[in-house]
Amino acid sequence: MKVAHILRFVFNPLLLRLQLGEGGITLFNTVHCWLATHNPLLTTGCTALSLLTLCALYGFNDYIDRHRDAQNPKKHQPFVALINEHNKAFLITNALLSAALVLTALAFYGTTQAASLLLLLGINCIYSLRLKTLPLADIVIVTLWGSAITLLVPVIHLPLSLVAGIMTGIAHIYQMLGDKESDTQNGVTTAITRYPKTASVQILLLCLLLGVSIYWLRQNILWSATAVLPFVCYYLIKKNETAWLFSRLYFAIVWLMLLYNTYGGN
Repeated sequence: MKVAHILRFVFNPLLLRLQLGEGGITLFNTVHCWLATHNPLLTTGCTALSLLTLCALYGFNDYIDRHRDAQNPKKHQPFVALINEHNKAFLITNALLSAALVLTALAFYGTTQAASLLLLLGINCIYSLRLKTLPLADIVIVTLWGSAITLLVPVIHLPLSLVAGIMTGIAHIYQMLGDKESDTQNGVTTAITRYPKTASVQILLLCLLLGVSIYWLRQNILWSATAVLPFVCYYLIKKNETAWLFSRLYFAIVWLMLLYNTYGGN
């Protein structure tokens, strides 16, 4: 096995998703760690751990979906072909990367972060192997997935993790909307392909939950009311990619506001 192949096995799952505008939650962790600790070394380590964790998580998902992705023109077919050609080596690389990350988290951050990483890996396995194609449960598990990623920050703040998870759930709905056509053609069952007319309801419910969470943290009704913006974007902007972009920008603003409100005085 060539070293170049191993490097692609490790990094391509994340790099390809970054090109699609995914994986931004690592920035959430970076900013959170910096504002909470003001420690450059801790922040750099947290960023590296978060990025490599996403490599492992996305990589396992790519392995499980390798045959289905071969039929999806939106996927990067040369990489899909590489996974299918060397599927055992890809899985071993992913397993070794995951184990190394857990040991690294244990050595440098402690049992809490190592346990959080194990929890995240477990959630990702459940999602990839079973719940990804179970309508509505897929949204719930992705929301938990988004919350668990923020637990990799040395300073854990559960209400902030809840907000990050809800934002991840909303982003996942937008992603499913973008994949709706190809998923339908390939017989992939998601909350959007199974219940296509309820997409607006799904987004609205998560937006309402986001509003409650923001109020819990900020105690400001005006900021809480802004949580409907992702739903407004979905309803008013006809192009899904544009609506998703504006929603992500809103998430970034809210995340910065909540972090400043939590740590700004420190």
